[in-house]
Parts: sequence; structure tokens; C-alpha cells
Amino acid sequence: MAKTKQKSAIFYDVDGTHKADTCENLKAAKKRGELFHSAFAHGCYPGVKMPPKMLPELCVACVWDANKDQS
Repeated sequence: MAKTKQKSAIFYDVDGTHKADTCENLKAAKKRGELFHSAFAHGCYPGVKMPPKMLPELCVACVWDANKDQS
């Protein structure tokens, strides 16, 4: 089964429109074993996917702990 490409979240405020990234750096660091990451998520965010009707206004709830200094 082919993976479908997820669209990034778009946010609006008084300063304009902002597009969230897809957390590729975070995903890569986790894959390299550089951090612990745990999350519940919707859309393109990494983590355990929540059902669409569960807290639809929440994009992601997560924690991470890096095992070295972050830049």
C-alpha cells in the first residue's frame, strides 16, 4: 500500500500565514538514536496517529529528550 503525502499544517495570525514543517530534522535525530521522542499526532507530525475525530483542533502533543546539546 502506497503512503499518501501529508500536507503541512497552515496557521494564521495578525502577521500573516505560517506553514508548519514536517519535523524531518526531529525524525532523523530520532532515527539516529540522538533523542527520545513520544507523541500523539494528526497529519504530517511524527508520533502515534490519533483518529481524525479525536481532538481535531490539536495537531500534536509530544515530548522529546535529547541526549546531547541541541543547536
